[in-house]
Amino acid sequence: MDQSLVEAWTVAQNSCSMINLAEETRRNLAPELLYDTMASVMYHLLHMNFDPGSIDEAVRLGLLGMSYHAFVHWQDVRLPHVYFPSVYKNCLLDPRLVDEAPSQVMLWLLMLGAVSAFTASDYPWLKDCLRKHINICQVQTWNEMREVLKSLMWIGLLHDKPGKEMFESVL
Repeated sequence: MDQSLVEAWTVAQNSCSMINLAEETRRNLAPELLYDTMASVMYHLLHMNFDPGSIDEAVRLGLLGMSYHAFVHWQDVRLPHVYFPSVYKNCLLDPRLVDEAPSQVMLWLLMLGAVSAFTASDYPWLKDCLRKHINICQVQTWNEMREVLKSLMWIGLLHDKPGKEMFESVL
């Protein structure tokens, strides 16, 4: 992966880990720390440019979706986002990505899209893709799915409920 994308991933992953730890220990985090961190990550991601259908582009879009959902949408700020879901969908369905990305990464990218960007009109293709990668990864329960997602980057407080609903609707 591109080094600047790895750096953005690391910062976002650390932020998500802090949120998960704060939730588990019932401690508060300074909101400004999280907002500043994620704003800088989002800004950086917006200015990266990768080939459509590449793993770098898919990860960049996944991180943007997660950042938007966690730090903008979560605060009840609703922005129209018609372009992003379309670009993200096209990337996820690109045959080059399907051949290149490990199934665990594809599960993460698809589930992030399910909880952050896609609507019910996307469910037919989304559920087909999820089912395929769930089978490849031999995931049979929500807890197994959650472990795959958490091993990459997942905010339980924010993503578990819609993620579990999507997972159960696929089985």
